[in-house]
Amino acid sequence: MNSSLKKNGIQIILILLLIAQVLVAIYFGGKKEGYHIDEIYTCTLANYEGGFVSRTEGAKNEWKSGEFYKEIFKVTDEERFNYTMVYENQEIDVHPPMYYYLIHVVSSVLGEFSKWTGIMINIILSVLTSIVLFCLSKKVFDDDKIALICTFVWGLSVGTITSIVFIRMYMLLTLFSLMLMGLHLKSVMEVKSVNNISGKTLIALCICTLFGILTQYYYLIFCFFLCGSFFLYLFFSRNWKALVKYCCAEIGALAIAVLYFPTMLKHIFSGYRGEQAFNEITNTEGFQEKLKTIITIINEQLFNGWAEEIIIALSLVFCVWCWLNFWSEKKLCREKCLKKRTAISDESCFIGWLLFVCSGYTMSVAKIAPFQTDRYFMCIYPLVVIMLIGIAKIVLQLVLESKARSVLIIIFLVVTLASYSEQEIGYLFEGIDGRSKALLNYQDCDAIVLNGAYNSATDHWLYEYGNYKDVFICEADGDMEGLKKAVSTKDLSNGFLLYAHAMPGTDEELFEKIGEYINIKSYELVTNIKCRVFFCTLK
Repeated sequence: MNSSLKKNGIQIILILLLIAQVLVAIYFGGKKEGYHIDEIYTCTLANYEGGFVSRTEGAKNEWKSGEFYKEIFKVTDEERFNYTMVYENQEIDVHPPMYYYLIHVVSSVLGEFSKWTGIMINIILSVLTSIVLFCLSKKVFDDDKIALICTFVWGLSVGTITSIVFIRMYMLLTLFSLMLMGLHLKSVMEVKSVNNISGKTLIALCICTLFGILTQYYYLIFCFFLCGSFFLYLFFSRNWKALVKYCCAEIGALAIAVLYFPTMLKHIFSGYRGEQAFNEITNTEGFQEKLKTIITIINEQLFNGWAEEIIIALSLVFCVWCWLNFWSEKKLCREKCLKKRTAISDESCFIGWLLFVCSGYTMSVAKIAPFQTDRYFMCIYPLVVIMLIGIAKIVLQLVLESKARSVLIIIFLVVTLASYSEQEIGYLFEGIDGRSKALLNYQDCDAIVLNGAYNSATDHWLYEYGNYKDVFICEADGDMEGLKKAVSTKDLSNGFLLYAHAMPGTDEELFEKIGEYINIKSYELVTNIKCRVFFCTLK
């Protein structure tokens, strides 16, 4: 009876944690005001035939109606559930198609794309990830309450909420990474008990690996360290039967992924992201700074930047405990301590395994990634949480015994709640509403977009272009000839909006340069939030 009540109590707490996670995600999702350029690509690659609007014929150096840009965020009857379109779009991109399929399915059902399309998908994925995390933590620590602590710390961390509101594939990648870790732990337990891996586990390993590869190519790096270490475990334990089956499952998953999406080989080995990665491998400059930046980001997003202090405090406590129980003259409870050490050996081995996998992944991605940003490392966040909580649990249990869980709850409750006052949820782009309000007065105007960045950069403002009558987007690198063509091919006597996207120089310097191509009578800055927009009149 008591066991049943305890089990029900744990389930109720888990459900409450999941509800809290969903509510916090919805709250911050509501505060999201703008989009990262990659989030715009999420929409267009999932729902727009051709993938990149900037590559559409006539999108550059030609006038396009605002209605054209408005339609981009809608899914027509012909486009609904058109997975071939999504597949072909990903062939011209640098990512595999799995996450874009999800976005396309939901967009097809709703008829259009909005921020809630991606956020609600990520919320569902985050709940599934929390459930997997709870199950994995429970299996590792054999303790429901420790599993709840792990679920709470990850599920309500700043890093997780940031991952949810960022409409990209990284929450899906996190789910598959955690599932793969759990399946490998299950495989270890099966090998230890029956000296083999069950057929169900092998099938699950193959499917999980396949879907992970088709979600993000960095998953291959995660697999390299996780699958490689398990391969070595089977090899050195001379379990040839399990080893052969395991290799068939994992190599089979890779082979199926390549057969289904052969373009991945081009993306990895000859695409521009692939070339960047291989160039970074040979570049030895700044690696330590990159790694330091990444570790700081992970620490802040999961532990409010306090992980270092927690580890130092735990180390001091452990050293004092060792002195009192092993090296002091009293030699207190030596036999009891040795018994404790044996009991935690399996947990320690698993934490060591996590440390190897996460360290290998972090150093590799920090080395080859084009940017030092959080999104490439979100997939290991749950594993990092298990590691730190596991280390804290082992140390505190040695010292405090039954009181260890209570102390753990207090520590990580304070850490998680404090992070909301000291850290920022990323990718909300608060302040963009001020830009939108400023531009409201200019709806139904014509707009010309100067582009001082790369070719697709002006896609960032696709969701604004639909408010205008007609839009003319100039080529990249500040093409002023395009500006000249725009003015000569349309009546702009009533004035027009001028986007100065990534254009260098002050306002005066910019219009001095513009004056060499067209005759500006006056200009007024409408907004300078993220991108300067002016209302201009011609002489």
